[in-house]
Amino acid sequence: MIRRPWGLVPLLLLQALPFLATPGLAAPVFDAASVDPAVISPNGDFVQDFATIEYTVAVDTAQVVVALTTPGGGSTLVTLQPLANRGAGIHTLVFDGRDGGGNLVPDGDYEIRIFGVGTQGEGQETRTLPLGIDTVAPEFLSVDLVQPVVGYIQNGNRVVIDACVTDNPDVFIVDFSALDTEYNPGGVTVTPLDPTCNRISYTVSLTNDRIDGDNIPVQLQARDLGGNRATATLGVCLLNQPPVVVSSELDSDFPVFQNGDIIVARATFSSPALVLQVSADFSALDSGFDPSNVFIRNLGGQSYEFTYRITDLNFRADGDYPIVLRARDPGCGEAVDSSLEVTLDNQGEFAALVENLEAVPPAFSPNGDGVQETVAIRFNVLEDTVRVTLKVRWTFNGSLQEVQVEPERLYFRGPAEYVWDGTTSQNVSVDDVVDQDLEFVVNALSTDVNQRRNVPVTIRLDRKKPSLLSVEATDGPLANFDVLDLVLRYDERVGVQADFTGLDDAYDPGNLTGPSEGTGFAYSLSYTISPANTRPDSSGIVIPVLATDLAGNSTLSQQVRVCLSNNPPRLLSARLLSGTPPFRNGSRFTVETAWESSRSPLTVAYDFSLLDSGFEPGEGDAREAGPDTFVVTYTISGTNSQSNGLIPIEVSALDRGCGVTTTEALRVELLNQDLDRPTLDPVAAVTRDPKLRLTGTAPRAVKAE
Repeated sequence: MIRRPWGLVPLLLLQALPFLATPGLAAPVFDAASVDPAVISPNGDFVQDFATIEYTVAVDTAQVVVALTTPGGGSTLVTLQPLANRGAGIHTLVFDGRDGGGNLVPDGDYEIRIFGVGTQGEGQETRTLPLGIDTVAPEFLSVDLVQPVVGYIQNGNRVVIDACVTDNPDVFIVDFSALDTEYNPGGVTVTPLDPTCNRISYTVSLTNDRIDGDNIPVQLQARDLGGNRATATLGVCLLNQPPVVVSSELDSDFPVFQNGDIIVARATFSSPALVLQVSADFSALDSGFDPSNVFIRNLGGQSYEFTYRITDLNFRADGDYPIVLRARDPGCGEAVDSSLEVTLDNQGEFAALVENLEAVPPAFSPNGDGVQETVAIRFNVLEDTVRVTLKVRWTFNGSLQEVQVEPERLYFRGPAEYVWDGTTSQNVSVDDVVDQDLEFVVNALSTDVNQRRNVPVTIRLDRKKPSLLSVEATDGPLANFDVLDLVLRYDERVGVQADFTGLDDAYDPGNLTGPSEGTGFAYSLSYTISPANTRPDSSGIVIPVLATDLAGNSTLSQQVRVCLSNNPPRLLSARLLSGTPPFRNGSRFTVETAWESSRSPLTVAYDFSLLDSGFEPGEGDAREAGPDTFVVTYTISGTNSQSNGLIPIEVSALDRGCGVTTTEALRVELLNQDLDRPTLDPVAAVTRDPKLRLTGTAPRAVKAE
């Protein structure tokens, strides 16, 4: 509550005014008094934000004061009308829920007290009117569909909703117009269940022509005495025309299956909906069931085919299991069929008719190159006579297909072999599918038709040649006795053969280590060049590498190239042609070297960096002065800071292969007097007397003057 000192003044007036009237006289001053509404919610939503107070003065003139007080004649909180003369008739004022300071009065129960005194001694009268302030809206706690229990609604159904809301609202409105085109608000009944919850009932009209749909909104509104409102929406499903199952069947000769078998089921539905969402559930049969592994094909209209392969690791016990087919419309309508039943028999009476199935080789490449274009399917027949059908399973255009390779024929006890070239008896072949792992299936049936066995074997269909992705080889030129290390990385598993005869004419297979397979299809080989090799030095020697995958596809690569250099250039002599040591900065001299090489011409470069700190690459490039003779003239830079001494000059020669020799050509003496001249350290120099006698330090000085 808000209590302010100035609120006491009207209270004193209310207490003093009776003494202004005739003592003991209490007479009617007012004909009527009212406040409307009796509860306000001054929260700015323009609904019951203020109360209108109205009173009728019954005498000619009266002194009237109006105040907001606490209940039961308590203290004044807000003076709504100060003491004033009011003539006979109706008078009104408005209370907006705020005190004299403009602050909202807290929520609660209050009284409007109207006190009047007749000015002609008619007497006095007090009228007290209750007023509530409530700015808090009710809140829905729960809204639940109780009936129909099936969860969907049809025309003629009685809809029952339980809704719980706080603050015990006095008005409850429920709107079913979105559900029923013939909606009649008068048909809605609201029955309190307890102070918080209400039960709403409504019967959908039989002539409702609303289209079936899901999440159709039923709007609920609760309003308290202060006009505060709470809203909620309940989404319901209208389903007058659900889809129905017309037919369902298994597309299999026998409803007996083993792990790895493919089950094909078909179903036709009927629904006014243009689009149905269909699914098949094999989870009862297969412990490893994954809905994404069901391939669904529309056969036209509302007929569908469902194809599923039982997982190899299914651990369900042998027995009979249902397949559940569903069709759901865009609303909430659903048709369910569980009439199809299959038998799982992994260890029962259909245990074995054939065994030891294998594919030799396990991969093939029917691409017309004559290498591994067929695969031999081998198995052992355990009965005297067995009816065998050969099939292949592959993925075609995103769908799993099972295609007959050879029609049923008799096989007899003992080893059996069928050579498959990729064709089938159904006018399709491996030419129609992409490279993949195929599943070749031997479907065996006893002659008495009481035993059945499906045995699969995986065959890799691969018509793509392997690709060499990268090559790593030993850096630099190689010589006899050197080891060449290679790492070859391919895009698939291959067998690798490398031919080193172009590098070593005395090739010895015993000098080869590998190939060994690493991670990511990387293959390592090491070969030691034999000492008896007489191949001439050369750059770009090709090491051909043949890679063959499991399907027989081969790639011959010429990417491996190495350099052989057993006879690099040899320095015969080196001399100074001009210039006389010792040299100083700025000295100019000429150097000559003579070489022996079997792979001329040579490229010769001198390195003067140890002699001259200002040496730049390129300044040592030599010119040919005669057969395998090279000279260079060089001038030591004036800013050279190298120390004095006998300095080596290096020279490098590169032949037209990859042979290179770097060696010391000669040594020359560097003697820079400028660098050894004593210098006075000015920091250490000081004066001793007015005659300017100096003392200091001079590094490497032998005398001082």
